[in-house]
Amino acid sequence: VTNENAIVRGRLHAIGDARKFIIDSAFTELPEFYEITDRFKVCLRRSNYFKILLAEMPDYVIGDVFSLDLALPLYLRLNDKRFEKLKVIQRVHKHTPAWVKDHLSRDEFKGIAFMVDSIDELPGILLK
Repeated sequence: VTNENAIVRGRLHAIGDARKFIIDSAFTELPEFYEITDRFKVCLRRSNYFKILLAEMPDYVIGDVFSLDLALPLYLRLNDKRFEKLKVIQRVHKHTPAWVKDHLSRDEFKGIAFMVDSIDELPGILLK
């Protein structure tokens, strides 16, 4: 779901081929890692994904793999005023790591990070 001022289109927009898996060590606009705990940190230097997020300025980012889909948007929400309205939604699966669920359950993320077991729960979040 995107900021309608970004590009003229419908209310729901999905982008493919974001190349979120590509780590760009030459991209230094962001820190190298988003530290979740002493044991877990996620690479942030995903320049292509960053460019897409900057161009889109989405209201929500929905994903099922925290490190690929949501870590960068959540980091931007916490550290870049341009993303002050951004919210993230983690689609939880049986294989979603406990550290992801623990992190997103922190009080500081209330109203910013959501977890759903089914896409059927999305209207309850998106239509508030």
